[in-house]
Amino acid sequence: MSSCGQKEKVSKESISQAENTIDSMSDSRQALSENLKIDHFNLWTNTPELLKQKLVEAGFTVVPDSLIQPHQGQGTRGKYINFLNMYFEIIYINNEEEFKSNQIANPLLDFETRGNYLENGASPFSIALRMKEYVVEKIPFETVAYHQSWMDEEAISIRAAKSSKTKFSEPSVFIINPGNNEEFESIEELVAKIPEQYAIWREFFKHKNGAKKVTNIQLHIQRTHEISNTIQVLNSLEDIQILDDTSQYIEIDFDNKEQDITLDFRPDFPVIFRL
Repeated sequence: MSSCGQKEKVSKESISQAENTIDSMSDSRQALSENLKIDHFNLWTNTPELLKQKLVEAGFTVVPDSLIQPHQGQGTRGKYINFLNMYFEIIYINNEEEFKSNQIANPLLDFETRGNYLENGASPFSIALRMKEYVVEKIPFETVAYHQSWMDEEAISIRAAKSSKTKFSEPSVFIINPGNNEEFESIEELVAKIPEQYAIWREFFKHKNGAKKVTNIQLHIQRTHEISNTIQVLNSLEDIQILDDTSQYIEIDFDNKEQDITLDFRPDFPVIFRL
């Protein structure tokens, strides 16, 4: 009797400990999700005009090049698609000499490897995060600092995940300067918050295909090593999952896929949009 009673007691204690562990993990994930949000995601490409054309044909509004400055000192440029809660950047090399000089000056960056993903098999994707409470010491993975002349003079440096330089099958991850971008609950809120003198920018959040908000991201990778702490953190956030696969591509869901439309840009580009 006493033996059985002791076993039962141990069993109950084990269950209680397990439940406490699960609750603790859940609280930790919730805390991470509250402090870290996806700001934007990038795709490296060497055919930016072709991708832009395909996106426009699919009903997306791309910000005109005339309104976008190149990343001075970095040798790259972007094409942008804005959504209410984040944006998509097509990033590409536009000045080879400047790009190579930047790589020499910043050897801990992964731009060169990502930019040549078709040759080396690296992931061409980047995920930019922003922190509600920006404290470098509270970033939950190791980082290196990066600053360029095209960034705001007073801005603190971007913090790039250190693992992004060594684990190339994973997406590149970095923390942006706090307060750079604002998200909107609706088009009406966007119109109310963007001043009339900048009214033209309101139009770049409106898409003929009806896409408004990104509601989920699934990033498929061909993992060749033990998963990094950076990716474990990403997988703890809301609305993003990093998945092992036999090929690498990204799936973006808009507005909980209410239109039941799939736009698959493969094999030209490793992107699937679901509206």
